[in-house]
Amino acid sequence: MHFSNVVLGTFLLSLVVSVFGATEYDEAVPLELVKVLLGNPGFNEVRIYSDIPDGFPAFDLPSGIEVLGSVDQGVSQRVIMKTSMETDAASRSLEAELIRQGFIPFPLMGAEDMDRGFVSPRQIERPTILCRDDIGTVSLSASRTDDSTFVSLGNAQFSFGQPASTQPQTCEQRIDEQTQSYTMMQNMRNRGATNLRRYLPRMVVPEDDSPRFIAFGSGGSSSSSSNSLETEYDLNVDWPIAEVYQHIADQITEQGWVLDTESVGDISANGDWTYSPEPDVELVGNFNVLQTGEGSYQLKFRLIRLGEPPNRGAPYSPFRVQN
Repeated sequence: MHFSNVVLGTFLLSLVVSVFGATEYDEAVPLELVKVLLGNPGFNEVRIYSDIPDGFPAFDLPSGIEVLGSVDQGVSQRVIMKTSMETDAASRSLEAELIRQGFIPFPLMGAEDMDRGFVSPRQIERPTILCRDDIGTVSLSASRTDDSTFVSLGNAQFSFGQPASTQPQTCEQRIDEQTQSYTMMQNMRNRGATNLRRYLPRMVVPEDDSPRFIAFGSGGSSSSSSNSLETEYDLNVDWPIAEVYQHIADQITEQGWVLDTESVGDISANGDWTYSPEPDVELVGNFNVLQTGEGSYQLKFRLIRLGEPPNRGAPYSPFRVQN
């Protein structure tokens, strides 16, 4: 009896173990599985096409771009395309075609500010949003692999329980509302002080040994007061400290900052720059690298506006924002 129990237990264990193992599909994936992963069983039916689904906004496919397929998830549709173009060129090409079809691009609020400071080379770009009154919004994004660019164009069929094309606001009204909301948020955040973030240099960090896909241009964190701003980034890379420092220092100088002093040691490196982007704006920038471990570095850049005393009505405010 004991032997039989052992055999039965071993058999049952083998069944449990066989379920696990992280066995990847290398070719065909069951359609039933794909539909369940993409949809919400019992709520909406997912349909997958080899071309463009019915009801999707009409557009002419630019030269050099081909359709791989599309999906209709009931509440939204998405078309996936492939090209050998770089991501920027592919996005611009499709955006120009959509504008020709009457779409209006939504402004990327804060895009310039968010693309400053420490920037990851593996950042995920924000999608481009375009709008047409009779359709609603479409979302355009592109991503690059080793040898191909994949472009996604999505269209929401419903918004807040209503068909997107029957939303009460026009595209221009929605853009105006978005602009006003963003302006009000910025005024509250800056508290009447100068927005120093727009003066930060753009510093693309080395490829991290621990790859991180960073969303929408972000790459670290920042804190600010009325006349100063500091941003930082934790980097893991198998480079000597002098190389890490020079990689960023060269970028700062290339953007018009004038080097004042610098020093590079065994565990820290430091540089000071001056910059006058406007006649009445004088800035000092300090870049510091500190080695915190083997292949680990803390990067900091501090920006100070000269001649502008701290706003006593706006004490130091540690806004921790993604860089």
